[in-house]
Amino acid sequence: MKKSILVFLICLMLVVFFFVSIGFTSTTFKCAHVGAVTSPNEPGLKLMAELMSEKTDGEIEITVYGGGVLGGERDVNEGVQMGSIDITLTTTGVLENFVPTMGILSLPFLFNDAEHFKKFEVSKVAEELLATCENYGFKGLGFSTPVFREPLNSERPINTPEDFKGLKIRLMEVPIHMDTYAAMGASPTPIAYAEVYSSLQLGVVDGCENALSSLMDMKFYEVSKYLSRLPVFSNAFALVMNLDKWNNLSNKQQQDLLDSARKGLDLIDEGYIAKGEEAITVMEKAGIIINTPFSMDPFIQATKSVYEKNVPNLPPGSQEIIDGIRALAK
Repeated sequence: MKKSILVFLICLMLVVFFFVSIGFTSTTFKCAHVGAVTSPNEPGLKLMAELMSEKTDGEIEITVYGGGVLGGERDVNEGVQMGSIDITLTTTGVLENFVPTMGILSLPFLFNDAEHFKKFEVSKVAEELLATCENYGFKGLGFSTPVFREPLNSERPINTPEDFKGLKIRLMEVPIHMDTYAAMGASPTPIAYAEVYSSLQLGVVDGCENALSSLMDMKFYEVSKYLSRLPVFSNAFALVMNLDKWNNLSNKQQQDLLDSARKGLDLIDEGYIAKGEEAITVMEKAGIIINTPFSMDPFIQATKSVYEKNVPNLPPGSQEIIDGIRALAK
């Protein structure tokens, strides 16, 4: 019996010595997002984790924490910047508080449609924008979610900016959102999100705006009549990592992570596009009249003042990135 135990211990020591001698190490990264675990975020990030484990033979593992279990979105961004959290999928609207150049993606009518956004995701100009994250302690790994905040109202279809004139549109109390709708002639009306349905029902406001899936989930279409397919604001996500953690990876591991991230982000895109298509089907069945304006140019012209007010406050080089994004639509 003693001899068997001795042999086992010797074998165990040899195995440990073997792995130490070949330098085997395993690193586990924490990846956080605040979306529900039933959202497209979760399977997309888990796919990234699976691919990264396969590509690195288990040297790099990623554990996904969804549903905001590691904190709110601002808290998680701070955690990534400080290094207590390794990776996060975050809305660019929150990220711009840490990386000012991300404010570019908050500008109105920057993208014509989902196809335009998809071109941007894999473009050189996206790489340029992601590279600015490194000035603030982040490594940008990619963009996702070709989804926009679109207007729904009870009065008329929106085909030109003039059609907004006089409409009371419920908005978040975000200055650039308020300025944009005011520039098109609407009356921006900030109302608590929980009160939007009743406000539409009682005529306190004429319309609201949000991503298609949110308009569906909150059933705002029940108390509205017209949906206009206008990509007013992008609802983009960015996948970012702590810069020091990134720099500690080998060149191969870095490329593996970029490749794995892109696959995961593409799956997230598919999920949100599918939810948007579902929302359109639901609203059509409910009798909502859906229109798509012939051209974005009048809306871009109508909101020039928003660019004139906000672009000078963005970091140097922002105008070139804006021009690069717009050029992708041609």
